[in-house]
Amino acid sequence: MTTTTTNPFTEIGQELAAIKSLLRSLAERTNESDKIQFYTRAETADMLRLTYPTLDSYTRKGLIRASRVGRRVLYSAEAIKEAVRVIQESEG
Repeated sequence: MTTTTTNPFTEIGQELAAIKSLLRSLAERTNESDKIQFYTRAETADMLRLTYPTLDSYTRKGLIRASRVGRRVLYSAEAIKEAVRVIQESEG
């Protein structure tokens, strides 16, 4: 009868290699479009061709949703698209 002993470190190394491979494949699947894009007040006002006071007014009225990160006010790309739709509907 022959007994073979396997090195536990070899097994761990193989398992780590498999995990690394899985992580690489998951990282490759991550798409830039899956990430939420945020814009500053200046960028948002420029995109919408609004002044800062008008952008602030729209934010207070709820026409565009803002997020606060510390003292910064940021607008998501989705919130900007929705605001454009709402503004166009109210004008037309």
